[in-house]
Amino acid sequence: MRPTALLPAFFLLPLLLGADQPELSPDARDARGWHLRQAAVDGASLLLANPPQPIELPEAIVERVQRPTLLVYISPSCPHCVAVVPELADLSRRVAEHTDVLAVFSGHSKRGDVESFATEQQLPFPWIYDQDRAFAAATGLSSTPSVLVVQPTDAPDDSSVAVTDAYMPYVHGADAVLEMRLLGDAAPVFARGAWLGGVACGACHVEEARSHALSLHAVSYFHMVDAGGVDDPACLACHVTHPVQAYTAGQDPVQMGFRPGDHRSPWAEVGCEACHSASGPHDGAGGDPAASCVGCHAADHVPFDAAQGLALIDHFAGAYTSDAQAQAWRSGIAMGEVERPLVAMAAGPSAGVQGCAGCHKPQARQWRKTAHAHAMDQLQGEDAENVGCVVCHATPRDSATPATGVESFRTDESVGCEMCHGPSTAHAAEPAAHPLWSLRTQQPACFVEGVCVRCHNEFRDGDFDLEAALEQVRH
Repeated sequence: MRPTALLPAFFLLPLLLGADQPELSPDARDARGWHLRQAAVDGASLLLANPPQPIELPEAIVERVQRPTLLVYISPSCPHCVAVVPELADLSRRVAEHTDVLAVFSGHSKRGDVESFATEQQLPFPWIYDQDRAFAAATGLSSTPSVLVVQPTDAPDDSSVAVTDAYMPYVHGADAVLEMRLLGDAAPVFARGAWLGGVACGACHVEEARSHALSLHAVSYFHMVDAGGVDDPACLACHVTHPVQAYTAGQDPVQMGFRPGDHRSPWAEVGCEACHSASGPHDGAGGDPAASCVGCHAADHVPFDAAQGLALIDHFAGAYTSDAQAQAWRSGIAMGEVERPLVAMAAGPSAGVQGCAGCHKPQARQWRKTAHAHAMDQLQGEDAENVGCVVCHATPRDSATPATGVESFRTDESVGCEMCHGPSTAHAAEPAAHPLWSLRTQQPACFVEGVCVRCHNEFRDGDFDLEAALEQVRH
């Protein structure tokens, strides 16, 4: 039997379908602004056993299947295979008491390349070469890496084995999920306190994983790469999950995490564990969610308003997003084509340019020479009365209050100081207690860019050049 007929039995299908959520209103929100949903509703599906499905395989493979066995289909020329071999090697050691591992090298490879790969990778499990491609023909596998979980059948003379799980393709970071299903128990895997990666989290937290994929946290690594910070430890510390300097086979799994240069790493993002800790908290104890933010959104790095920031990482937003919407949004955030809401400035009433000019006279004089000071002049006719336009052409009077009309903005001063530096009423009253920020001298480039692209983005200003624009408004 070919695996195309087996696929409906495999574990990924029930996880993707998801379990039933309690009926809750889409408008129901908690104090953070998140949709009210039940967490990890798909967890019960994770350990559901599949009925064994017989499949005929080459005799050289069947005779090696004496107990549950992972058949790892790989190719030495496949970069994805190179990325996952270390974690599969470690997995083989963790499950050695109850499960065997056998690598099956694709017949599309040359034997010499296979032998060199096995030696270089120091494979801790045996391998065979599918030279006649009989294994590929029997299974229908056409992509590497893939993993089949098989076990012996009851018939002693049968040339078949029974497939219980399939990972086609096997994705980087799926080893923890595979181990949980082999054990029939998730607790021992979480108990190690290892860094498991988002694939493991998403196996139970399907809605949460879908929502995370729609967040800027999910593309934080690649935005950092685009900004040239990939070799800067200070940038890596906050743009990936648990960066480690190096990783070698057999290393304590607690020390696993992002390795510099591994663009395919499951930790190449601000993933679940970046906020929820290694393996995530599964003891039911809650805590202040804002406490997870301050490690990176720290006052000595970038100013941050936790209330605004938490609302933007609604863990259940994906449940109310269609597949088409999710795909378009995911593509947009990956390409930097969607708006990035500023979460760093505390909301509150603004004092206006005149309130700032009392202490910052030279800066105010320079501001009056910029296009910012005349931004409202660019709006004509109905646009000047359209809140959707004015929001980027004038400073809000109170950023903590939703705009009800043009009167909610300081249209007389256009884009004033507080549009970029944050509301200053509290600062004006107590400067030392409520400092504002010099965007050029105190903030990293990624934060400065975030301030600007609220308005100067692909939707509103496609020809925007950040460095050139900053020179024009330097003060």
